[in-house]
Amino acid sequence: ARLWSMETGELLHVLKGHTEEVFTVEFHPSGTMVATGSFDDTIRLWDVETGETIYVLQGHTDDLRDVTFSPDGNILASAAADSTAKLWDTQTGELLHTLIGHSDKSWVMVAQFTPDGSKLATGSSDATARLWDVRTGELLNIFVGHADRVERLVFSPAGDQLLTSSWDATARLWSLQTGETIHTFEGHTDTIRSVAFSPNGEFFITGSLDHTARIWDVRSPDQLGTYVGHDDAILSVDYHAGTHLLATASVDRTIRIWDATNGNQLARFSGDDENDTWIRSV
Repeated sequence: ARLWSMETGELLHVLKGHTEEVFTVEFHPSGTMVATGSFDDTIRLWDVETGETIYVLQGHTDDLRDVTFSPDGNILASAAADSTAKLWDTQTGELLHTLIGHSDKSWVMVAQFTPDGSKLATGSSDATARLWDVRTGELLNIFVGHADRVERLVFSPAGDQLLTSSWDATARLWSLQTGETIHTFEGHTDTIRSVAFSPNGEFFITGSLDHTARIWDVRSPDQLGTYVGHDDAILSVDYHAGTHLLATASVDRTIRIWDATNGNQLARFSGDDENDTWIRSV
């Protein structure tokens, strides 16, 4: 992994230590630490200032798929292809809980904390999402309804709803209290690779392998608009906080900025080299 200066574009550190591909990277909320998850089955915590390894977190037995910090930064959650998620103390490197419940031989694809950090949701190739108590590691609820693996998930800003996307080309909005589906959102024709809530929680955006992004109202299953322009799969979508702008990133090696109110494309950023890799995240 490589660490760059946002101000100057200068390469600050090359983070060396993993022996296989680094698949997932996440900054600590304070910006002083970075977590990386690798296909070598380990997680590393790095000091941003020095580029040195703080801890090597060992315990998973298959590829890491996701790492994410709790809002206060005290806990790191990891999701892996060994059917488990794990919770780690970021101050000591200690393993706090192993979250076991997804189907045997499934991949846990993604993990996400609630805004208050008290709960964790995981999504799996077993087509379910699960909700866990962070303090105890107890399984609180199972969200069943997707017909294929759960690719991404995100909590509403208020923390009372969970949004999931799947290889079944649908997104689902769930009540955290009951575990029931509130709405199923249909319209994409391929895997929904990324989802993001608007800052006020009233709308959300989906990005799909069908080359489109779509906007939805959480109060209705009806689609509000489609963003067309990418020439290949969309891997990441996100809103700009406090504005009506949203961004999409694609296998076509471009990032595009859109006006969420009317679907107009406002800007397009692309690599100059035909060999530039996919843009996985915005």
